[in-house]
Amino acid sequence: RAAGERFDGWMMYGFVGLAANFLPLRQRVRSSRRYLCLAATNGVADAERFQKMVEAMKTGDARLQGQALAALSKSDLSSDARDELTDAAILNLLHDVCSQSGQVQLCAAAVVRQLAEGEDRHKDAVVNAGLLVPLTEMLSNSKPVAQWIAAAAIASIADGSDERRDAVTEAGSIAPLTELRFVTMQETRQAAESALAIIAAGDQRHRDAVEGSRSSKAPGEGSADISTQRDGLPKFGEKAYWDDRFKQEDHYEWITRYKTLEAYIRKACPEPETARILNLGSGTSRISEEMYDAGFKHIVNVDISEIVIEKMRARNAEARPDMEWRVADALDLRAAGPGFEDGSFDLVLDKSTLDAIACSRSALVVSRLMGEISRVLRPDGVYLLVTLNESNPDFLQMPHLAYEVERTSEAADDGPVAHCCFCTKHSHADQVLAECQPSLLEWASSFDMRFPGMLELVARNNAWGEM
Repeated sequence: RAAGERFDGWMMYGFVGLAANFLPLRQRVRSSRRYLCLAATNGVADAERFQKMVEAMKTGDARLQGQALAALSKSDLSSDARDELTDAAILNLLHDVCSQSGQVQLCAAAVVRQLAEGEDRHKDAVVNAGLLVPLTEMLSNSKPVAQWIAAAAIASIADGSDERRDAVTEAGSIAPLTELRFVTMQETRQAAESALAIIAAGDQRHRDAVEGSRSSKAPGEGSADISTQRDGLPKFGEKAYWDDRFKQEDHYEWITRYKTLEAYIRKACPEPETARILNLGSGTSRISEEMYDAGFKHIVNVDISEIVIEKMRARNAEARPDMEWRVADALDLRAAGPGFEDGSFDLVLDKSTLDAIACSRSALVVSRLMGEISRVLRPDGVYLLVTLNESNPDFLQMPHLAYEVERTSEAADDGPVAHCCFCTKHSHADQVLAECQPSLLEWASSFDMRFPGMLELVARNNAWGEM
């Protein structure tokens, strides 16, 4: 009893290191049980604060509940702390919040994952509270972090019990876990594979369920990383989207203006009066107008939308008569008529056009775009890629291209970071394109059928040769 009293006192005053020497006495010192929750804490300073968090989660105050969940999501929970969190009111709260969205959902899911990593009684409590339903829904979330947390939690729940494997199967978790094996975030893929392996480690029913799902799902089919419609983004890769948008839009500046890129453009075109420049995917941007006024007179603006080309041609007819406006498909510039011969441009400016076209998630589409840009550039000409997607520069490593790439980052006008790639075309690039493009396009067409939506993963890992 004396030891227990001293133990209580030390824990209350936060002397964690000294109190840790008495942890083996836990079973005999029952009065200290609540304070042992302190072993749970990286983000919780003391047992008293932990108890306040538990109490906060039982209130109806969403703000207090969110704060408590945020702190607990960063904690390393002990078995005793998990026992406290299996209270029915807290489990109901976790169920409700995991069914919501945003950062608080991630925090609640992280707490559930911590519970699921505990002992069998904690895993069973999670299952009995119906938390497998929102966790399974999170597997189809557009946020990769949410997918990863949910997959890891389900793996822990299924571990060690055929009954819990049954519950996971009945919740419909196997199909979305199968899809997650092909998303781009490595941690999510690993968590999904681990969950499937744990489920398949059960009896024959579980093995059959996993194998059946693996064989029926084409890689990437239905994946949350593929469909821009599913994750709420507009269909940037489709002409119809831009036609509808340009009917209403008079001006929109993607990423940044001329002033930010002026040094790059002048480096690529030291003689503005004679340099021939292709503005790829002009839209309603004013950058080519600003360039023209700064002395770059030979600019060809192209866009797939006839609507915007007519609008921009009319807008510049008097003030900038030498500037060209052409309707053209960036994947086949030759089809637009004369002026797009091999090596006919000193600079190709791509300000977020690759961002839009890459939304197709198609290896064939991106391969054709990158090949066409290289074709129309002269040797030693410059492809200036400006993108908000930090992974898009990976496409510059495609095997039918040959550039010297200088990559920098600039602050975009609206806040985010713009990734700028100053790509100088090698003298042997045309030979590389001629030799490699036919086989690459054949591969890309087959790849899209076999592995839809997987292009970014290949690009990120520079796995062109392996594929």
